Amino acid sequence: MRILITKFIITSIAYVIFCEISFSESYTGAPLDFESDQISIDENSIESTGSSKLFFDGLLISSENLIYDRKLKILSSPSNFSVISEKNMFSGESFSYDVDKDKLVINNGELYIDEHKARVKFSEISVYDRVYLNSESSSYSTCEANNFDWELNSEELLINAENNIGIAKSTSLKFKGIPLFYSPYLDFSIDGSRKSGIMPPDVGHTSGGGVEIAIPSYFNLAPNYDLLFNPKYIEKRGSQIGSRFRHISKDSSSQFSFDFLPNDSLIGEDRWSYGLFHNKKITEEITAKLSVNKVSDNSYFNDLSGADITKTSQKLINSNYLVEYNSDKIDASIGVDRFQVLQDENSLIIEPYNKKPELTFNYQDNNQFYFVNLNTKSTKFGHPNLPEARRDIYYPHISMPIQKSFYSIKPNIGLHHTEYVFTQNQNRIKRTLPIYSVDSVLNFEREINLAESNYTQTLEPRIYYVKIPFKNQSIIPLFDTSISDFNIDQIFQTNRFSGDDRINDADQITFALSSKLIDVNGREKTKAVIAQRFYLDDEQVVLHNDDTPRNSKKSDILIGIDQYSPNGVSINLASQYSTVDNGFYRTTFEASMDNYDDFYKLGYRLNKNSIEQFDFGVAKFINNKWDFLASADYSLKDKQIIETIFGLNYNKDCWIFSFTYHKLASAFKDFNNAFFLELKLKGLTNIGPDPTDLIERNFRR
Repeated sequence: MRILITKFIITSIAYVIFCEISFSESYTGAPLDFESDQISIDENSIESTGSSKLFFDGLLISSENLIYDRKLKILSSPSNFSVISEKNMFSGESFSYDVDKDKLVINNGELYIDEHKARVKFSEISVYDRVYLNSESSSYSTCEANNFDWELNSEELLINAENNIGIAKSTSLKFKGIPLFYSPYLDFSIDGSRKSGIMPPDVGHTSGGGVEIAIPSYFNLAPNYDLLFNPKYIEKRGSQIGSRFRHISKDSSSQFSFDFLPNDSLIGEDRWSYGLFHNKKITEEITAKLSVNKVSDNSYFNDLSGADITKTSQKLINSNYLVEYNSDKIDASIGVDRFQVLQDENSLIIEPYNKKPELTFNYQDNNQFYFVNLNTKSTKFGHPNLPEARRDIYYPHISMPIQKSFYSIKPNIGLHHTEYVFTQNQNRIKRTLPIYSVDSVLNFEREINLAESNYTQTLEPRIYYVKIPFKNQSIIPLFDTSISDFNIDQIFQTNRFSGDDRINDADQITFALSSKLIDVNGREKTKAVIAQRFYLDDEQVVLHNDDTPRNSKKSDILIGIDQYSPNGVSINLASQYSTVDNGFYRTTFEASMDNYDDFYKLGYRLNKNSIEQFDFGVAKFINNKWDFLASADYSLKDKQIIETIFGLNYNKDCWIFSFTYHKLASAFKDFNNAFFLELKLKGLTNIGPDPTDLIERNFRR
């Protein structure tokens, strides 16, 4: 609606300017070109009859009869006329323009806006002083002429272009003759700025709530803050109230959201959630971030996630506060982390430790001869049921890299010191370990021709050695530590544990070989890598005291292949081959083809003894009206489909109707179903939730 009114005024004013200039005795501006079958001039009037055309400043005005009253200074056309510009066309049965009063009146007219394929019809429209517009019985649509599948009708429309305000009275929206919306009074912005008002409804259905209908209202409280009020009716549970407040300033941004469902009809309890986010830039180097989130009960997301049923698998809710300092050589921070655990009685998890607080200080001094780093961290761990302690870490390390055109060598030496002070008894545990590593890479290149295309092929052998002596760490609790995922990135790290409560003993060497194909434009077409680690000593440090240490002399083999082609086909493979079991322990494979109109993908994921599943997806353009998408993830272990998405779009000249269905297995061992209906009226608005994020997550991940 804003686009319509803005274009309407621009076109009207341009026409008014033309009229005034054309009949002004003092006019000395753009040249005027006039054609007519016959012109008669007397002391009272100038009249053209027959085919009359006026060309002026990019405008073409056509009419069978143009009359200018020289005494009253009124230009009129009692017959059909049209005004055509580069982007718009204005037509009507008649018009009159009073030069002195600067008033333009058009009867039974139509405005066509080419940029948006939009049409405005009206019985009468008046423009005063080029900024005030009054229209009676107007209708707006982006549909083809004489085929208004949808239209927005107003009995009266008032526009003030000076303060960019519009007022519509007795406004109704119809689709296929069915009323969708009515308001006796609407005010709105005509320059694209935010304006308070009622937004289109969201309509959907979920397995946990049944039919869900939300009618959000937007309040533009000030240029830098606003409020979204979102009442929702949930068929099986009752009425929910939701709100979102946003604030932004030069150096900060904030958002607060709150949802409340009084006396849930299914469980007889109040349900609620809230979230607060604040980001503040204090100085050029210092920033502060706050995030506070909480829900009323363990099954909140499972029952009340609405259209976004992906939240049903969420088990941890994090709240944190962080102040950071960043400069060229120093990075420091102080922060607090807390977690809310959403427990499933069939699959309980241990609540993570809270960090209250954690302080970090990192110093680095890098030049072409050496890299010096000092990493320090002090964390106080809190837990309602487990031992609490403060952990202090000091890790200075230095590297003196050697970089040449065809090879590089990066030796690194560091000293990692950790100290624990336990809250209950003030006992202390200290651990100090030297860490040595050498990373060396050779670089070879050659020019080759494949399939009549020239490429540069690289070959990069890499050797990575790590030495860390053994230190008994069995009495140290696990505050934030687990075993890292074994992959191409991790195999070139010194510690196989994430977190700092365990540092592995190591006397090991990793061999890797990688190769790339790079086209003449510098684009990487193919990349392949294979890597394996060899152990020169037996493992002694384990995560849990009852874990069995590794006794093999070599790791699994890691394989990675990435292939991209100009026709939109891509292949990605990452595998972990077990040298003990002589089989693949983990594999991730995905092949996809994207040719703009159609998209296909096929994937396979294996994690031995836990996950084995296939997934496929297709987005198909059928013709200029119909297209669909579908995807499914099938678990071979559970012998069932764990996620399904199906969408169907019907695209007409001025509207799109979409149906999207989503089924997802939740963390609570059941399934959540949801479907969305969306009606998009082109050039006006969307009715229903937008499933774009859901589609992007599954088809472009």
